[in-house]
Amino acid sequence: MPFTLAHPAIIMPLCRYKTRFISVTGLIVGSMVPDFEFFLKMKTGPNIGHHFWGIFIFDLPVALIICFVYHNLLRDTFFAHLPNWFRIRFNRYAEFKWNTYALSNKLVLITSILVGIFSHFIWDAFTHDDGFFVQQHPFFNNQISVSNHDVPVYQMLQVFFSFWGLWIMCRVIADMPQHPQNFEDLYQSNLKYWFYISLVGLLILTIRLVLLPEYISFWDVFMACMGSGIYAWCLVSLFYIKTQTTKSLVK
Repeated sequence: MPFTLAHPAIIMPLCRYKTRFISVTGLIVGSMVPDFEFFLKMKTGPNIGHHFWGIFIFDLPVALIICFVYHNLLRDTFFAHLPNWFRIRFNRYAEFKWNTYALSNKLVLITSILVGIFSHFIWDAFTHDDGFFVQQHPFFNNQISVSNHDVPVYQMLQVFFSFWGLWIMCRVIADMPQHPQNFEDLYQSNLKYWFYISLVGLLILTIRLVLLPEYISFWDVFMACMGSGIYAWCLVSLFYIKTQTTKSLVK
């Protein structure tokens, strides 16, 4: 499969439409959520997120949880600690009233998530060994020699789409309107935030490697790293919010 963070590239054209019938959050989260099953389990293996019934058993409910966790727990602290180049592009979304929007646009949110999920499935159909188009067309299984190694076409497409998708996402962010402003009312941007995430993530990863030593392949460790980062991000964000709340109460 293409790298998870590259998947939103395929739905970016839809995100450009300024319409009440599209939830950008829903599209982006939906386009990535099938892979979250691996991240949350911190290992590879059998999954339901990439199958039809998994859409309703795992993908949709988990995507809804991710949307609310992101906007209520992660978003504002994350924006406040981004480098200025990113912050001036994202800070205008820091005050977005997500809960009000989501409760008033339930059908739009769910539909957008489903569109994102199907976009993930379509892309994977060209880049998985068990993908629909890979199984239907021998072309995708043709071998290409790369540095004396035979690599099937679908794997080459996987690498290509990963880099292409990440490039598209970088271009989208670079083209976002800039809104410089005084950040004094937000959390002070410093390296502590990123240090804490790295430290907690490393601790979680170490525990995972100790508890599940049999899952040590490259992709197992990759999924473990991604999962550790996600769990650490949530824990550190919760710590920052509680700290900020405590300071406000003291004042």
